[in-house]
Amino acid sequence: LLPGGPFPSPYDDFWVTTGGYDLIIDDASHLPIHQLFTLRKLLPAVRPGGYFVVEDLETSYWNAKPTPNIYGLLLHGAGIGQPAPGNAVSK
Repeated sequence: LLPGGPFPSPYDDFWVTTGGYDLIIDDASHLPIHQLFTLRKLLPAVRPGGYFVVEDLETSYWNAKPTPNIYGLLLHGAGIGQPAPGNAVSK
């Protein structure tokens, strides 16, 4: 188990340079922009055949109006059909 942290994190480059993980689980802030950042940064560290799991994707489906928040952080541009970085899922 390796810690992450705020974005960007001092661990970001460590994860990628040590590489070769069979499983990475993103259980971070649940903001779509952070989920996309983590995926782009850490996916190269997953071994072929490994898994990258992102928890709490439901924030990408929340209605955009009024601007929702989670843990006091605003979800700008959230909602079905919204482009990244407000939405971390594609149709």
